[in-house]
Amino acid sequence: MTPVSDPLFETPHLIVRPFRPADAQRLYEYHLDENVKHWFPNESYEDLAEAEDAIGFFLDCVSHDRLPYVLAVEFKETGELIGDTGVSEVEGHPDEVEIGYVISDAYTGKGYATELASAMNAFVFAKFGLQRVCGRVLHGNDASVRVLEKSGFSFLQEEMGAEDDPYGNGMLVYVCDRLGNLFLEMHPGFFRRDYVKRVSEEEPASEMLLDLREFDPAVYEKSLPDNVSFGFYDGPLDALIKAVDVVMPHWVPFFSEDSRVYCGFVDGEIASFCMIEDFGEHVVDASGSDPHAAPLSRIGGPGCVGTVPAYRDRGIGLTMIRNVTQLLREEGYDFSHIHYTYETAWYGKLGYRTFLTWSGRGVREVQAL
Repeated sequence: MTPVSDPLFETPHLIVRPFRPADAQRLYEYHLDENVKHWFPNESYEDLAEAEDAIGFFLDCVSHDRLPYVLAVEFKETGELIGDTGVSEVEGHPDEVEIGYVISDAYTGKGYATELASAMNAFVFAKFGLQRVCGRVLHGNDASVRVLEKSGFSFLQEEMGAEDDPYGNGMLVYVCDRLGNLFLEMHPGFFRRDYVKRVSEEEPASEMLLDLREFDPAVYEKSLPDNVSFGFYDGPLDALIKAVDVVMPHWVPFFSEDSRVYCGFVDGEIASFCMIEDFGEHVVDASGSDPHAAPLSRIGGPGCVGTVPAYRDRGIGLTMIRNVTQLLREEGYDFSHIHYTYETAWYGKLGYRTFLTWSGRGVREVQAL
């Protein structure tokens, strides 16, 4: 059972907790807000007594870890109740739930709904051992579409004739599979970054994974001259920065004396480089009989991968990535992750596979591994 007085999780601006009986007046009030009533007309309350009854029901469900699982949302700075979020069952799909969220009109347009939906999504995946979370949006609710897209959801289909469609105009169905949630766990707040927002829908970027248990370094062999070598970089930082600046100037701030960098060298000079990153431990596969017992997988990967132009097309860069992939396996990592790439065919030569594509709007597609 869940203690009904405890905050369950927090975000930078919000505290999410079970409802309290004292929340009834505020719950009743913000469900009368103009935008809330327009987009959620079936969720307003006739009077304070009905709001009080709803809170009693929510508390009972939360205390017994039962759906619908509805929580209160506080603004951290003031402690004011500004919304709610929850998940409900999807008939015929025991490993799937539907997410919902409401933010009062006074707090919309500030990114709080995205902050809330992303965190709630991660919370329910972990708590209920899910394979998929879906979200349904009324036609015209573009703000809610953007919230879902930035929270790891991708468009699935249009739904017509739903019993809970108040206007009869159809609903847009979005879904987030475990891999979509995994991406945002590894890169929290990703779609709030300015450089991410500039990625066009016409040229979406890719995310890739490789199960290191299946990796065979012999999959790529390149005969290289004797003056080519590989290893960790332990030279002066300015020489490394010079090589990075030639390849991708905006990567320079990511490199420091503390960075773990692996390189390919030609006559001792940096020809290619990458930063070895640790993305933490996450559930990648919860397909077993008991998803709550799904093992955590350790994920690392090469980042900021580049080859100095004078040394390209010689196999040095891909040999470097092969070596790093093998190194990760030897260090006990379970998966290697390639983040923010357009070179899917290149990494694919080593067995990396795309699991997600995205643009500045959010997740575009999630692919099974």
